[in-house]
Amino acid sequence: LIGRDGVIFICGLFSSIFLARHLGPSIYGEYVLLLLIISYPQQFGRFSFSQAIIPYLKNNSQHEKIVFSLAFGLSIFLWIIVSIIFLLLSKHLAFFENYSFWIYPVVSVMILSEFLLVFMTYALTFQQKYKILSFITSLRPVLSVLGIIGLYFLFDQNKNIFPYLFVGCIASFIVTLIGLYFVKNYINNSFFSFRELELKNYFDISLKFYLSEVVSFLSSKGITTFVAVSLSSSSLAFYNLLFNHFELLRFPNNALGSMMYPELAKEKDDKKQRSYVLRKIGFNFVVYVPIFVIAYFAYPILVKLFYGDDYLVISSFFPLILSFGSIYLITYPVCHYFSANGAPHYTAMHLLFSLAFQAGLVLFFVSEENFSLTLAIISQLLGLISYTFVVLVTYKFKNFD
Repeated sequence: LIGRDGVIFICGLFSSIFLARHLGPSIYGEYVLLLLIISYPQQFGRFSFSQAIIPYLKNNSQHEKIVFSLAFGLSIFLWIIVSIIFLLLSKHLAFFENYSFWIYPVVSVMILSEFLLVFMTYALTFQQKYKILSFITSLRPVLSVLGIIGLYFLFDQNKNIFPYLFVGCIASFIVTLIGLYFVKNYINNSFFSFRELELKNYFDISLKFYLSEVVSFLSSKGITTFVAVSLSSSSLAFYNLLFNHFELLRFPNNALGSMMYPELAKEKDDKKQRSYVLRKIGFNFVVYVPIFVIAYFAYPILVKLFYGDDYLVISSFFPLILSFGSIYLITYPVCHYFSANGAPHYTAMHLLFSLAFQAGLVLFFVSEENFSLTLAIISQLLGLISYTFVVLVTYKFKNFD
C-alpha cells in the first residue's frame, strides 16, 4: 500500500509538471476548469451505495452476493440517468462549446469509470485482495502519465486540451475493465432478490456516506469553483497547483490510513484506540518535520526547474500553506477514529463547519470587492485550520465506548 501511494505521488507530480509546463498557466487553468466541471456529476451522481456495503455486511454477512450485485446495478442505472441529465445541461449551458462533439461520449465514459472504480474498490477491500487493489489503483496514474508524456513529446506545438482529457478517459476505462474482471463474481442477477435485504438500513448507511462525501467535496472544491468563476484561468492554475502540491504531502497519511482503518475498526476498547491514534500522531511528527523543512527550502528551486518562470509566483505562497497545513497533516490520524467507529457523519459535520467558515470568509471578501488569489488561498487555509480545530475538540470530548 505504501508502494502504491508512492507511485500515485510520483505520477501525480509528473502529470502536473508536463501538463502545466506544456499548456502554460492560462490554458492549464482551462484544463483544470474542465476537470472541475466533470467532477460534479462524478460526485453528486453516485449515491454511495458501494461505500455502504461493508458497514451493512458487518451485521448482514449472509447478504453478500445480493448487496454487491444490487450496488453494481444501481451504479449502472445512476450512470445512465446522470449522463443524460448532465449532457443535456452542459449542452444548454454551453460548458463544452469550444470542443468537438466527442467531448460528450468521453465525459460519459469518465463518469461511468468513476462510479465503477468506487464499486470495484470496496468489492476488493471486502475480499481483502489488497495486492490486486494496490496494483489497479497504481495502474491508473501510470497509464495517465505515460499518455501525457507521449502527447508532450509527440505534439509539442499543439496546446489542445482534448487529447489530454482523452488520455485520462482511456486510462480510467482500462483500469475499470481490469478491476471488474477481478470482482466479476459480484456482477450477476442476484439483485433480483433485493427484497431479502434490510433496504432501509442499507439506504440509511448510503445516505450518511453520501452526505459526508458531498460536504467533503464542497469543502475541497467550493473555493476552487469560486476561483474558477471569479478570477482568471491563470489564477485557477496557480491555485490548483498549490493545493495539489499540498495534497501530495499527504501521501504518508494515505498509506497510514490504509493500515489504521482496519486496526481501529477491529479494536473495541476506546482507550486502546486512542493510544493507537496517539502513536500514529507521534509517527507523523517524526516523518513530517523533515518533510516540511525540505519542502520549505526546495520548493522555489523545484518550481523554477520543473515548471518554469511562468509559475514562480506560486513559490511565494507555499510557505504560508506549509505553516497552516502542518498541524492538519500531523494530527490527521485522529480523523480515522470516527470513520473506524462507524460514524462518518461526524466527519461530515466537521467538514460542514469548515465549509461554512470558508463560505463566510469568501462572502466577506467579495462584499469588500477585493477578492483575489491571495484571499482565496487564505480562505482555504483558514477553513483547513477550522476543520482541524473542530476535529480535535470533538475527539477530546467524544468516545464510542
